[in-house]
Amino acid sequence: MYILKQIPEDFIVEEISKNNYSQKENKYLICKLTKNNLSQLLAIKIIASALNIPLKDIGIAGTKDKHAITYQNISIKTSGKTNQTKEKVEKIVLPNKNNEKRNLSLEVLGFASIPLSLGDHNGNRFTITIRNLSNPNNSVVLKLGLNHNIKEINSSSKDFIFLNYFDEQRFQKNNSQIGFALIKKDWKQAANLLKTNKEVESTLKQYPNQPLKAIKTLTKRELMMYLHAYQSFIFNKTVSRFINQTTNKTSQKIQKYSLGELNFTSQEELIKLNFANSKGLEIKSFKKNQDSLIQVPLPGFLKHKSKNQLINQIQEQILKEENVKHSDFIIKQLSNLSQEGDLRDIIKIAKDLIIKKPETDDLNQDNQKKKVTISFSLNKGSYATMFIKQLIIEKK
Repeated sequence: MYILKQIPEDFIVEEISKNNYSQKENKYLICKLTKNNLSQLLAIKIIASALNIPLKDIGIAGTKDKHAITYQNISIKTSGKTNQTKEKVEKIVLPNKNNEKRNLSLEVLGFASIPLSLGDHNGNRFTITIRNLSNPNNSVVLKLGLNHNIKEINSSSKDFIFLNYFDEQRFQKNNSQIGFALIKKDWKQAANLLKTNKEVESTLKQYPNQPLKAIKTLTKRELMMYLHAYQSFIFNKTVSRFINQTTNKTSQKIQKYSLGELNFTSQEELIKLNFANSKGLEIKSFKKNQDSLIQVPLPGFLKHKSKNQLINQIQEQILKEENVKHSDFIIKQLSNLSQEGDLRDIIKIAKDLIIKKPETDDLNQDNQKKKVTISFSLNKGSYATMFIKQLIIEKK
């Protein structure tokens, strides 16, 4: 079985920024954040603490992996003290404790009149090393219906389409279960699942009969993470059932994940599916526009609908099984956290895929294994790990 992220250096993520900043002093500093083996939330907390500012004064364009080396832009509110903030930012360092191999650094790029918010970037470029491969030239093949050998795609970059599922990063630490409890207003269950948070645990000890009070000690950003995780779970389940019902059974492959199963299919089947109801459109048009013709709702109180009626039917059945109504996404007890929902593309493109020649795996030499380094770009909101799951299979 191949290994991802054996060390942080195996997973490098570079945010493709919009570069919407200037050198003229303004209300917000735009900085390049480089972090290694550090969660984004912890990195932001460290920066906020060092600058003595609230978390909400730090803006991000996209979330980044913990077990990786990542590069991204962030905004920092200066409160009129531009030079002081800039000097403090440039001095922020992360002291290593217990010889932990993690670090953080900031580089001031310029200024902006408004903060960064989620989605204020164009995507990400990934450089990923896949390890523990037995014989990659023969055993690792593209499983998107083309069956190219790695040797055949070393010389030039290519584009591939894949199913735009959410991956495990979205669901760690009971995120989806907590989100479900919040949507159902089951404050006791939500607080119980959140006991690993010190502030929640401390408040529960002091006010054992007020779980909502304990939940409110969390930041809006943290609570939104749980609600989005539950919406993502419903999205994944909807897409998986849709693929199962609409594509060739012989092309389908099921993979288990922490919250159930995901149904995959070949690239050829995805192309047919995407253009089934569109005359005269070709894959070239899809690549140019980079928009899926099929979208699936992220459920919310606004009841967004897909143009594909089967998708709507599938999702409504899933919500019924979950005993969830669209009105449940209105959460008056938690200010500004009601979820209106959205639409998400079912298919995305991995652009400019380059696969380098296999090398000896320096971390798994005892088993005479190989490693392969690949690079590609994804639009914002898509998971590199999910693309890789659909990119390769290992023949027994």
